[in-house]
Formats: sequence, C-alpha cells, structure tokens
Amino acid sequence: MKAHLLDFANLPVIRLPLAPAPGAGQAPEDQGGRAAARFVVEGRGWEIAEERKLAPAERPDPCYKEVFHTGRFTHWLDPKGHRVGFEDAASVVRVTDARGRVVAERGLAHDTCPADVNADGTGILFLSRAGMLHGYSQSLDPFLLESLPELPEFQAQAERLGIGASQIKNHTRCVAIFSDRSRYLVTVVDEAWCLDTATGQVRWAFRMPTKDGWTRALTGRSGRTATAPEVEGALRLMELELPVGPSDITRQHRALARRWHPDLNHGDPSATRRFQELRSAMEILTGADLSEVSGRDAERVTYERIVSRERVERTGPGGATFGLDLQTSMLVSETYAADWIYAANLGRAGHAFLAGYSGKVVVVSPQGLAERVYDIGAVPRHIVDAGEHLYVLTDSRLYVLSGDRLVALVDVEEASDVVVADCGFALLEPKAVTWFEPNGRQVGAVRTKDPLRRVFSAPDGLHVETRQHRAIVKGAPSWWV
Repeated sequence: MKAHLLDFANLPVIRLPLAPAPGAGQAPEDQGGRAAARFVVEGRGWEIAEERKLAPAERPDPCYKEVFHTGRFTHWLDPKGHRVGFEDAASVVRVTDARGRVVAERGLAHDTCPADVNADGTGILFLSRAGMLHGYSQSLDPFLLESLPELPEFQAQAERLGIGASQIKNHTRCVAIFSDRSRYLVTVVDEAWCLDTATGQVRWAFRMPTKDGWTRALTGRSGRTATAPEVEGALRLMELELPVGPSDITRQHRALARRWHPDLNHGDPSATRRFQELRSAMEILTGADLSEVSGRDAERVTYERIVSRERVERTGPGGATFGLDLQTSMLVSETYAADWIYAANLGRAGHAFLAGYSGKVVVVSPQGLAERVYDIGAVPRHIVDAGEHLYVLTDSRLYVLSGDRLVALVDVEEASDVVVADCGFALLEPKAVTWFEPNGRQVGAVRTKDPLRRVFSAPDGLHVETRQHRAIVKGAPSWWV
C-alpha cells in the first residue's frame, strides 16, 4: 500500500503553547533538602509508613538497563543478554505486576531496539537491528514475528530514500502495539504503517509532509553555485546577455551543442574543450547536472531552501539597465528534508498518534483517517491515550488534552516517563514521582536522594524504590478503582 501524504491544510490544526527548551525557566533543584533524607514526601495526608534497605535478593538486577512503566505491568529489559541464566539469549525481558511480583521472565533470540509497551502493559513489541519485529504478551508468550525488510512498503521506502540493509536501525524510530495486540505500527523515516497482527496486511499508511522551509527541487540538480562574475562569463560564452529567460538559455545551448560537439568537429582540437565549457556554463545558469549519471541518480529527488537572494544589475548600450536575480540555496537529500516520525503510539480506542520532529502530532482514527493535528513545536518522547484524556510528554512539558481542548500543562524537569492509571497519572522523573488527578491537579509527590528504579501502587501504599532502598507511602490514592 502506498503511503498517503498528509495535508495539514485540510486538517484542523490545534496550536498549543510551545514547549520550552529543556531546563528553561525551572527552579534549581533543592540539593540540600534531597541530601537530608532518602525520601521526602509532599502532599496533604501523605506520610512515609515504612522505609528500609532492600535485601540483595530484592534489589533490581543491574542488567535490566531499561524500564517500561504502565498502569498494570512493568517491563524490565536487559538489552545485552547479561542476565545470569540466560547466557545464550540476545536480550532478556522480565515482567512484574502492579504489586511488584514477577509475572514472567524470558530470554529472547533477537536484540531489542527500538521497543514499545502498550498502554496497559499487556503487550510489548521490539524491532531487532536486522529488522525482525517480535512481540510478546505480559506473560511473554510470543504473538508476532515479522521481517520488516520483506514488507513491500519498506522496500519502496528503502528504494525511495536509499536505505541499505545495515541502516534499518537508524531509520526506524518507532514501533507500537495496540492494547488488544490486534494491530501494530512501525515507522521508517517519515512514513507510518499500521498492520494487522494476524494477517500482516497494511490497514493504512501515512507520510508526513516535508519540514517547513524545504521545497522539492528539480531532479538532476548539480548543486553548483557561482559568483556574479562567473554568471556573466557563462552568459558571454553562450553568446547571451541580460535580460535572459530559461527558454533563451535552453535554445542557445542546443544550438551551440550542435555547433561545438566533438563528434561533428573532428579536425578542431578545441572542440572538446569548448563543449566542456558549454556544459559548465549551463550548470552555472540553470543548475542542471549534465554529467554522465545513471538513470536512478538522475531521478533522485532533492530539496531546496533559499538562503539568500541578490540582484546583479548592469548598464548596457544606450544607458538601458538590465538585471539578473541570483539566489543562494541549500540542496539536500529527501531523507534530510523529511519530517521524521520520532514518537508514535496506538490508543485504547483504536486511535493512532504520529509525532514528527517538527513537533506536530497527527491523530489518526481507527478507520485510518487523519482527524486533527496538535502543534507543540517540540519532539514528543511519549504519547499515552487514556480514552478521555491524551498525554503528550516532551523533554520539558507534559500536555493533557481532551479532543481539541487543552486540559492541563505540567512543566517537568528531565521527565523520563508518564504512567496513566485508573484515577489519574504519575509523572516519573529521575528522582521524583508526582501524582496528579486526570485534570492535572497535583495531589502529592515523593522525592528521592538516589535515582528511582520502580514505582507501583499496592494495598499497603505507594511503593517507591531506588536501587537499594524502598519507602511505602500512606495517604497516596490507589491507582486502581
């Protein structure tokens, strides 16, 4: 299926307050307060009921370098396969439930970059460096094994952008899995494809528009630039003078090419030199690349951004003034000008969310129709759909949205994740967990001296763990209703 090019001009665009640069306008960290205690609690009625050092067997295995928090399950990833007992595995995954108990652990035959866990943690999807898509349930039973390079859609994209077999990892930013695992999503540069898990058929495919400021240029452009005197010299060589138009240049080039072609001037030793100079003059005046190139290279698309403009004027015979407009352009490949999809997710109700490097988040309906665009001006790192609310997390801000309405804004400091539960959401930062109601009102927080490793809600309270210590906080609302 050919990807449909998104047309933002025909979609509702909801422009939101632009996310600030990371660290801008944020209060400095209270190092003294954090150093005074391992756990500091904020919030009405919140208190530490228990604090203790974890026994060695209770501590998180340091092999698990990545942690994926969700409302129901937490997935721990050992991307190097260093976990004891799994020496033959390329990577290892462990799943713990809402109370911190181990549900499953499995060694995988493939590596795991990138990865995605669905909204409730019932499915996790990986892409290996070689392009193998492999997915597992919360009990780590496999439900998907698909080779990305064998998809016709990937092959077309690889041909279009010149993606080699060894470059799959660098060009595939996102994979995502739907809550019931019936569909999955994969993005390659600026295209996204939603596929049926059972059949492998593509349900819909979209391509993001080119980044702002870039326009499609002529194919076969040489990229050569020239000074104003060089332009004037090319005009003299081609026996032209200002004013001049494209048709004048093309017509004169054909006439001189016939006159100076080496095959028609065997007795003239200067014919080859003059013919080469004619080619050079044509490149200067039009940017056309007349060198011997393959058919594919001649058709390769480039994109152009105007850097500067200049007008050259000269006074001719009789005092008449003639001018030529010159411009300096930057020419790049289509891959460079593309708006890469840096974040993507599939929501609970069947919606999909595609976020480009430009900071535009496209909402796609369950039927595969583009519905609206959120413009936040920064790359989202995480998107979570909770049905009534949509959470979009950047490096510096969390947006809480409902349809076309902005519900809440939360400025964050080095935010790493957002966990959406039944009755609100938790913002996880390297050394803090903050709980909010769905409307964005802060309820309470726990700050830690050491980096967080795990947070979950259990019957005896909110468990907050670092690598070696645990605090159980009373008074925090249960995540589950």
